[in-house]
Amino acid sequence: LNPAPARIDFAHSHNDIVSVYASENSLKLLIIASEDAQVAIKEFRRMFAPSKPVPQWTQKVWFSRCYYQDQKEVDEVIQKAHQEDIPLGCINLDARTWMRADYRTDFVWDQSRFDPFESYIPSLRERGVHVCLWENPYVSIQSELFTQGQEKGYFATSKGKEPLLFHWVPQNLKGFPQTPQSAIVDFTNPEACQWWQNLHKPYIDAGVNCFKTDFGEEIPFEAKFADGSNGWQLRNKYSDLYNQCVFEVMDTHLKGEGVIFTRSGSMSLGQTPIKWCGDSQTSWRGLRACIKAGLNQLVGGALFWTHDGGGFYGPRPSEELYLRWIQTALWSSHARFHGTSPREPWAFSQETLALVKESILLRELLSEYFYAQYNNCVLSGLSFLSPMWAFNQKDKACTYIDDQFYSGTDLIVAPFLEPKGGRDVYLPNGLWMDIRNGHTYEGLNHYFFKRDHHIPVFANTSGLHFDLFRGFVERSMWN
Repeated sequence: LNPAPARIDFAHSHNDIVSVYASENSLKLLIIASEDAQVAIKEFRRMFAPSKPVPQWTQKVWFSRCYYQDQKEVDEVIQKAHQEDIPLGCINLDARTWMRADYRTDFVWDQSRFDPFESYIPSLRERGVHVCLWENPYVSIQSELFTQGQEKGYFATSKGKEPLLFHWVPQNLKGFPQTPQSAIVDFTNPEACQWWQNLHKPYIDAGVNCFKTDFGEEIPFEAKFADGSNGWQLRNKYSDLYNQCVFEVMDTHLKGEGVIFTRSGSMSLGQTPIKWCGDSQTSWRGLRACIKAGLNQLVGGALFWTHDGGGFYGPRPSEELYLRWIQTALWSSHARFHGTSPREPWAFSQETLALVKESILLRELLSEYFYAQYNNCVLSGLSFLSPMWAFNQKDKACTYIDDQFYSGTDLIVAPFLEPKGGRDVYLPNGLWMDIRNGHTYEGLNHYFFKRDHHIPVFANTSGLHFDLFRGFVERSMWN
């Protein structure tokens, strides 16, 4: 429960001991004793991270890029999605899309590349597209907002009363230019939080119903905050304060129809949906690591989680990697196409485009299941994606499986995580139907599946939604 950094050693130094190393003189520990891991996870969420429901519109696919150059490019993407009959739910205008590069984050719309937001955002909403705007909690010294925040004392300070300045883009990061020095918004100061929330309101009034609250993890240890803590002491708590501040203004003004899209969080990360795994490497190893990271964060408190479909950083993904990454991402609670190069499916071959469209259509046909699971997550305290052991704690075969996962309560997803060949799948107790072809398999067994156009996904025949899956198979275009 300490907000300052700590290190937990799970039987590494000593094979039968879990060691906790605190960076402060005292350590607060909460131990929830239960033989059932799900009971412990639910109790943790009840105490620290109860989540609100996510609106139904978030279930459709999101398109994004780092970054769209101007209004013409954004409009072309939306038009192409409509031409391809892809149900685009939300467009994300990322870091350098809607603000001037050296002035972030100042909430000033860049009219040199876009029509005024007061008219452009409503035009997107009229086309059936929801809008997400990127931000971070750092204010460039080149912006007028810096002068305003400095005068009012809204920033974390250095040894004196002057704002502490730092570069929020790591130095020598290939492909990303160095940003000007920036100040850090002090969310322990209620007036600073109110000031930050007010900066969002004109965009909310224009029709924005999501903000991508990026960063929040990088707090210099020497920073001083209004509540008396320093950056070391606030290291793990800062991102919670940041995300709660933004989510509060969205939720208050949009009455349940607004969300934030964020990667960081600590004890309260479940309170502010939606989480995503930021900036994954575009490699097979990156895809595998992304799934592991997500399952860990989901067990740790998040309810709704996704990742950058196609991978974010590095070389353009191969056709096969892109296809398998998208097919995997579409079984998360939310699905976003995003990367440093185009990730829209028409940027790849016609064969890949056709298969991705089929996978998106499948998600649409099963939207009833997805939305039912959204509500179940909030009511039950169970995350949308879960590791295999979460539902099979007495089945030792599930203990170390990290390349399969539950999507909701009724589906097991087994993605292809290698560039070639098929894969082994373990199915736990019960009878399971392959939704690609309707074949059924007895649980408590391993099966090998050859590589196919679509990844293996299995429905529990005794699940609440089995009739929906069976109906899909009976009318499926794949058979």
